[in-house]
Amino acid sequence: MKLNSPLNFKNWIEKNRHLLKPPVGNKVVYDDGDFMVMVVGGPNSRKDYHVDPVEEFFYQLEGDMI
Repeated sequence: MKLNSPLNFKNWIEKNRHLLKPPVGNKVVYDDGDFMVMVVGGPNSRKDYHVDPVEEFFYQLEGDMI
């Protein structure tokens, strides 16, 4: 896995918050094919659910979980 330089995640969110709004609401920060980091900007009205055959890890920085 090739690693990028470290980043201040909260600063990245503040500078890129405009990318985290609907209709897409997410941005891939890192992807090497085997490992991906995606930032999601919040709830949306979609009713579908993705199916991914690999493990996922979720970490919430802001807001409330409903």
